Amino acid sequence: PFDVATQIFLGTLRRTPTRRERSVTFVRLATDPTATKKIISEIVTSSEFARTSLPSLLAREAQGFSSTRKIFFVHIPKTSGTSLREQLISEMGIPGLELYGLEQDAKLVYPPFMDFWPLIAGHMNVYSGPRKTHTVVTTVREPQSRLLSLFREQTRLNYRVTPTTKGQNNSISLVARRLRHRGKERHFSDWLRNELPIYQLSFFADPLSSLLRREMSVDAIRELPRRKLLRYISSSIRSLNEPELARTCDSATTEVDLVTWSDTAGVTQLLSNLFPERQVASPKRLNDGTELGSVREVQLTVDDLARLREISRVDKAFIAALQRKGKLRPPALSEEEDFAKTAQRLGFIMP
Repeated sequence: PFDVATQIFLGTLRRTPTRRERSVTFVRLATDPTATKKIISEIVTSSEFARTSLPSLLAREAQGFSSTRKIFFVHIPKTSGTSLREQLISEMGIPGLELYGLEQDAKLVYPPFMDFWPLIAGHMNVYSGPRKTHTVVTTVREPQSRLLSLFREQTRLNYRVTPTTKGQNNSISLVARRLRHRGKERHFSDWLRNELPIYQLSFFADPLSSLLRREMSVDAIRELPRRKLLRYISSSIRSLNEPELARTCDSATTEVDLVTWSDTAGVTQLLSNLFPERQVASPKRLNDGTELGSVREVQLTVDDLARLREISRVDKAFIAALQRKGKLRPPALSEEEDFAKTAQRLGFIMP
């Protein structure tokens, strides 16, 4: 048993056990035939294993992925990103390091293990991840259509409650959230006026550039968590004049390696470019607004359309810069056709 204890600790934590650890392990092994599996399970889920052994194991597993095979997926919400992420995991055959909903993570100062893990994904600014060691991949969408889809995403609780949602909320809080969503759904114009848009450009703009830094110190910006960082960038972008916006867009495009439109054909082509050696499957549409079923119709007003055009100014400039640099093909539909099609599909009525 003493030899087994030593082997367990050397094989997992890469060190010999202390005297107390050796004694405890001996007792457990002597009194419980299934103790070996339990001890190993406890060790590999411990903070010590995560701190000392896991990084080297991950690095060893990732050695087979050259820099051209490492992917940093900057996921812009409501641009078919969920479908692409799932397909990337399937094609690469390795779990992604996914930074979703981790408010304190994905800062500008990121942990070094991001540099060697083959697939990084998240709703995060590109400067918060391994942009120099990985191929930076993203998808974009006609800006006005993305806003309509984002609104439906934020009010979908009325129509779609998952086991996860139920598990995170008791019955009273779930009812309260539903009421809030229904209230928001009935007031699209208010949502459009009051919602600070996180632009698609915000995911690629340099938050430390002189145009965006404003009065905040560099150290303070570096410490902003993911969501606050994106909102800070969006707020800064909104105050730019046309020449400043153009400079910001041109700078942002240099951080994008592969980009496509969010339609199925575009995502499939992007996957083919990433994995040219094999036939890739067309991704399934996931987390799509059509999952909502029968939704409350929203009557758009002339003011709503004007506000949508105003908000879209920023992302239209970013998309135009990507096309100007030859990184993004022309869209299959015109802006007007795309917007009209999306509005009809998601239950918005034109004035």
